[in-house]
Amino acid sequence: MPLPTEASTTLARQLRQLHLQPDQAPPDPQQWLDLIDTVGRTYEDFERQIALATQGDPAWADTVREVQEVAAKAPTDAAAWSWRLGDEALQICAGLAHLLHLPPGTRELPLTVWLACLDDSDRELQCEYLMQAAQQPRRIVGQLRYTPAAGGEQRWLHYELQSEAAGEDAAVRCQVRDITERMLAEQSQPGSGDQDALTGLHSRARLLNLAATARARAEHDGSRVGLLHLNVDGFHRLNEQHGREIGDRLLCGVAQRLRSSVRLGDQIGRLAGDEFLLLVHPVESVQHLEAIAYKLQAAVAVPMDIGHESVGLSLSVGVAMYPQDAASTLDLVRAAGRALQAARQRGRGRCVIHELLPTPPRTLKRPGTGRTDATGGTTSA
Repeated sequence: MPLPTEASTTLARQLRQLHLQPDQAPPDPQQWLDLIDTVGRTYEDFERQIALATQGDPAWADTVREVQEVAAKAPTDAAAWSWRLGDEALQICAGLAHLLHLPPGTRELPLTVWLACLDDSDRELQCEYLMQAAQQPRRIVGQLRYTPAAGGEQRWLHYELQSEAAGEDAAVRCQVRDITERMLAEQSQPGSGDQDALTGLHSRARLLNLAATARARAEHDGSRVGLLHLNVDGFHRLNEQHGREIGDRLLCGVAQRLRSSVRLGDQIGRLAGDEFLLLVHPVESVQHLEAIAYKLQAAVAVPMDIGHESVGLSLSVGVAMYPQDAASTLDLVRAAGRALQAARQRGRGRCVIHELLPTPPRTLKRPGTGRTDATGGTTSA
């Protein structure tokens, strides 16, 4: 689908920010055309995602806004970026420009270019996490794969994304480090690509593949698929208090208890950090999933011995089911994530069912303004 003129202008401006001139022939024309094609598709996808997250008003995507760069807590030579809701580019430091093989002096990275360079399986989740962090203060830790726009080998990046405000004042910071060597070493071990290195559970990629397979079967035979998004409450504080070694022991202990508490045919994996996913197929009802959630919470609640003391943990759980809550595998992951977010807002050790969450208000364009009315009605200018 060809981009509208305004979108093409925006892409040209963003590419020039990377010192890539759209009106000059590059050393490798086919590589250049592939990049523009990928960025173009990602532009449309990103605009659609933002439109959903900002109640249907994508107009800001083609507007350069004057914003203050978020002050990074990390040293200036660290690999980090910052972003404010409404910006079309990440503000990046010299360390990240070097890590991503960008031209020296680059201080802005267009969001569309950043997303275009991510692996397909990471792109939409990264966008979803970014929107979640913009909507409320949140800390998200994970890994993604990035291929430099100018070409080169794919790199594994570990990121720690954190926001301190919400809404129009949302300020998101992210620290990044290259973990390519570690990931390649892990993948070189037999079977490690499908297995989480720390806990031995399914890796995120493996579990998402299993979820896609289960959804396809459910679509064919009319069965239902359940997904539970699990989060260890307060783990970040425990990890800081007792150290990473104890934190890893706790995560392994949680993983073992989860694995021993599910049916043989159900699949459990580690999503990232202190978050896990449980895939249940076939599933009888949402009450069935709720019963599983309570069983897992009870298993994790038994205090764990960490040598000099016992630590009690709790789980927050978000529950979603296909096809009631989602039309695709990614939508199912998102639905479980939204339910988990609601559970965490209600306190520790809560379980929330996605289908019981209130439906967001429908938004309409305000006539003549390009803005939206979140109440579902029209507002005169």
